[in-house]
Amino acid sequence: MAKDKTFGAKVAKSQAIASKICPVCKDAVNTIHYIRSIKNEATGGYRFAENFIGVCKCNEKDIFNK
Repeated sequence: MAKDKTFGAKVAKSQAIASKICPVCKDAVNTIHYIRSIKNEATGGYRFAENFIGVCKCNEKDIFNK
């Protein structure tokens, strides 16, 4: 049987996830779902690669300006 989750447990978990701090710039780290398309040279078709990336002030230019 599944374990019951209370509202308090859900709130505590979301606050723990939201409170991640970058050790370099001391800013909050936001997690984004990064999806990019990759072309297969042999068949000419496309596929999608998905990643979850932590973004803060010190690495947002590297991620968004590709």
